[in-house]
Amino acid sequence: MARLGDAKRESRQERLEHALVRAIVRDLEHAFEDAQTPLTGFGVKISGWDYLLTLRALVKDVPSIAFIGADTLAALFPKAVRECRAGRVRWRADKF
Repeated sequence: MARLGDAKRESRQERLEHALVRAIVRDLEHAFEDAQTPLTGFGVKISGWDYLLTLRALVKDVPSIAFIGADTLAALFPKAVRECRAGRVRWRADKF
């Protein structure tokens, strides 16, 4: 039984890793282009066990910023893609 549980965890981890790579390499940029919000940059902050993705884009020609958080790095970028595609990214004017 333990081996079956280990295999399921490894399979899940592999799926998360593939989703992470796919999101970084292709999906993130395409999702924002499809939403007509071209990314101009992003950064990742690691604080203990939390991960914060800072997104920068031009929203209606205004430099803007948004934040997305997750518990794992593997979940961070796929979550950003989902949030963008669902129209749930909250943009604010970037003051800096």
